[in-house]
Amino acid sequence: MIGKIKELMDVKKDIKILAKSVTGLDSQLSALSGRMDQFGKRFDDLLSNTEKGMRAMETQLREHQQRLAESADRLKEEVYDFKLLKSGLKDRILGVFKEELHQEILKNLELLRGDTVRYQKARDEVSGLSHRIGEASSDLRRFTDVATKLKKEDFNMVNYARRLESMEEQKARLRKQVDDLQRMIGKMRRRS
Repeated sequence: MIGKIKELMDVKKDIKILAKSVTGLDSQLSALSGRMDQFGKRFDDLLSNTEKGMRAMETQLREHQQRLAESADRLKEEVYDFKLLKSGLKDRILGVFKEELHQEILKNLELLRGDTVRYQKARDEVSGLSHRIGEASSDLRRFTDVATKLKKEDFNMVNYARRLESMEEQKARLRKQVDDLQRMIGKMRRRS
């Protein structure tokens, strides 16, 4: 009987230890939540920077396209002026235009390739961050489930301990009544 009481006391100590570990897990969850907020902020910053870069790239492309259109218009005007000249001169002018246009396109193409590589890297980083955030979220759910289960089990153990205490009290009363009855029977035997 005393062994059972000691076991109950040990169970109570174990419950207190579990409560402390749940508190520790709670602080770890808070730290992870802080990290999640930091990851979210970094993700938002990265996304914002990516969007700004894409807008800047789009603006540059429009400017280059406009410059190309203006260059083409100017060249058309010059070609019109030189229509009366020999066809050789026309061919030379067109060759120069094509070369300039080709160089401009190559330059813009290189810029576009560089921007595309940076965009792909940023997209990969965002994807990696998203994956890590998903894993951290999954870990948080598992920790929350464990904490919930521990709280329910702790409550059940407390009720069990209370029932055992109540049964021990009832057992002590019944023993006292048995002792009282034995004394009364002993007195009755002595009198008869």
